[in-house]
Amino acid sequence: MREKDKIKTEDKIFDSAMKEFLEKGFNGARMQAIADEAGINKALLHYYFKSKEVLYKEVFKKVFVEFFNAIIIKTDQSLSFQAYLKEFIANYIDKLAHRQEMLKFMIWELENEAKSITEYIHNNVDAQKTASNFPILKKIDEAKRAGEIREIDSFHLFLNIVSMCIYPFLAQNIVKNIVKNVDLNNASFRQQRKDAIFDLVWHSIKKEEIDAVL
Repeated sequence: MREKDKIKTEDKIFDSAMKEFLEKGFNGARMQAIADEAGINKALLHYYFKSKEVLYKEVFKKVFVEFFNAIIIKTDQSLSFQAYLKEFIANYIDKLAHRQEMLKFMIWELENEAKSITEYIHNNVDAQKTASNFPILKKIDEAKRAGEIREIDSFHLFLNIVSMCIYPFLAQNIVKNIVKNVDLNNASFRQQRKDAIFDLVWHSIKKEEIDAVL
């Protein structure tokens, strides 16, 4: 098979597998349905991907890599921490809004002990596989050393930021039922959310606030 045809077939498989996994989840997805959707026979599908587990991991990796890189890797490390924090929050919320299929994968990953996410981060973020080398954690530690922010647990700060960004999307049906006419995909609402999270986080950690109190 020519390389061009091979890539085209793989793209069809990925698109079909994405659709099947999103509609039915990992447990409900069927390799035969993926093959039918891709317009190939099941034997050829198994030639490319020997099992549903292997195919799921590859599809997840493709989705997660784009999501992860847009937020974690591509946020400009040369920015001041204040600017970096603002950009990180904005990138995270925009990506969640535009790639909400990622939320389904995240939920499945949580049910599966986040094995695929952990494997990707360990293999791609840093060779030593240590939390201190995670880009945003390094940025937080640098900001503390430079006196830009007060002493605070870097990991818990990271968890707080991520949690505030992702929760409205994970619980959007609850949010919509509690507060009528809230559209998480509305650009105005997203901007309000970005500003609210940034203001809350920044004013709780910036060094000037602590010095003024002391």
